[in-house]
Amino acid sequence: MNKNKKNIKNNNNKWWVSGLVIAAFVLFFPYGVNAATINLFSNKDSLSIGDEFSIDLKIDSESVGINAAQATLQYTKDLVSVVNVDKTDSVLNFWLVEPSVDKTLGTINFIGGSTSGLSGKSLQVLRVVFKVIGTGTISLTLNDSAVTASDGSGTNVLTATKGIELSSLVKTTVSVIVPTVTNPTPEIAPNAPAKPVISVLLYPKPDSWHDVSQNFVVNWNLPKDVTEVAAVLNKIPVFNPSTGEGLFDNKSFPPLGNGVSYLHIRFKNNIGWGITNNYRIAIDTVPPLPFKVSSVDGFKTENPSPSFSFSTSDSISGIANYIVRIDNTNEIISQKETLILPVLSPGQHRVVVQAIDSAGNSAEDSVSLEIVPLATPTVGLFNKSVSFGEFVYVSGKVNAGLGVQVKLNSLNGQEVFNGKGTVDSSGNWDILIKNPLPVGQYTLTVVAINDLGASSYPAETQFINIRAQPIISIGFLQLGWSEIVLLLIFIFIAIAGFYGWYYVSRKNKSDAYKTVIGMDVRKLTAILENDLHSLKETHMSLKPIASKEAEVETRIDKMQENINKMKKYLPAEIEKIG
Repeated sequence: MNKNKKNIKNNNNKWWVSGLVIAAFVLFFPYGVNAATINLFSNKDSLSIGDEFSIDLKIDSESVGINAAQATLQYTKDLVSVVNVDKTDSVLNFWLVEPSVDKTLGTINFIGGSTSGLSGKSLQVLRVVFKVIGTGTISLTLNDSAVTASDGSGTNVLTATKGIELSSLVKTTVSVIVPTVTNPTPEIAPNAPAKPVISVLLYPKPDSWHDVSQNFVVNWNLPKDVTEVAAVLNKIPVFNPSTGEGLFDNKSFPPLGNGVSYLHIRFKNNIGWGITNNYRIAIDTVPPLPFKVSSVDGFKTENPSPSFSFSTSDSISGIANYIVRIDNTNEIISQKETLILPVLSPGQHRVVVQAIDSAGNSAEDSVSLEIVPLATPTVGLFNKSVSFGEFVYVSGKVNAGLGVQVKLNSLNGQEVFNGKGTVDSSGNWDILIKNPLPVGQYTLTVVAINDLGASSYPAETQFINIRAQPIISIGFLQLGWSEIVLLLIFIFIAIAGFYGWYYVSRKNKSDAYKTVIGMDVRKLTAILENDLHSLKETHMSLKPIASKEAEVETRIDKMQENINKMKKYLPAEIEKIG
């Protein structure tokens, strides 16, 4: 028990280290990411004690480039034992952890990688031969599995694993009838069955190569008069089986090996055997051989359109074509093993070359490419602002022997002008843009170019303003419609501001005078009321005395004097308010 725990602990440590190694390795092989599955396939369905059978562990990359895989295959150790682990035909060409069998735990572990990216539906990884030692249900499952994409990040793209279950039964004696081999095509009697029409869902195109190998089923329709069916699978292109196997409308077959096999289906009725359907099944699950991309210009060059070469082979279905991807955007399909790349902009680029065989399997190599830029030109004199319809002049300096490409773009990125400047022997360049440009603001882009199509990084971006033609011209003052409208708006705002100020000022002044008049009126009212009050008291106490009469006259005179003063004062104040 303690020994088993120690083995498990050591195994876990091994997976941690191996996982780090595999993650570091895949950084050198970048590509896209999608999904992948690991599947197990058996060459036999029915088993008995003493039988040997093989299990193929395969990866379906689902069109994704991969370069490493790991898994633990768990088997029922009480029912089967491992005879051999074969990695001869594996697509993985080096092993971080060699396939190893732990009979105590009933496991087979491995971590493998490839020096190039691979893709295919049935990528062979391992073949394990087992021997049946007991009866019951044999379970084979996959644990601790991973498939890493060649994307430069070690991304695990494994989405599912598929194990299998097989039954081991007590062996019974079965009489096997070996079909008779008849290569010549026999004469077909009239009214004999017609050629069978068959359906093979896994291999629907007999003229094509397929990149999958697993158990498959063949179906056909039985005519009413058929009494016997013969279904044979071999490597013979034309074969006419003459031994019937009974009456059935489908048959299951184990996985086929790489290469071309032929399925022969034939019907028999009371007249005799009919025409044989010789159905071709071509399988290639092996990717092309690893290869390296080379360039006669090198991978750091001033040539913006370097020449690349690449070559590999596929011994089964052959190379169909090469796909070259530049920066994961531009895709070029080539039937040749050399390719001149399209003109590339200066800077770093990633080039991936994928070799694809006729079955769809692929191998790839990727390289970093640097296009060295030319010397950047300078922009000197240019019109920063011109009226609509006028010419735009731009000039500057560039290295001798080079040209310049001048572009004008609107602020939303639309190109409105693209032309080459005139360069003299000293590298002075200029250009006169005569095209009428719509009113607006534009960005000026200038790059150096040469006869090969190489270019520099753009000079510092400048802005050019195209304004409307002037309506009024006074000396250096030129006013277009937009300027006139703005000027009128400014004048209107100024007048409106002045009027507002004048109105508010007068209103404030009027309010002040009103306040003063109100106070004066209140004062006058108080004086009159006081004088009248005094007069009333005097009158009430009036006696026929001469002195009192004189006092009354005096107060009346004073009231009259005050009223006369107010008559002069109030109209003057009111006139100020108006």
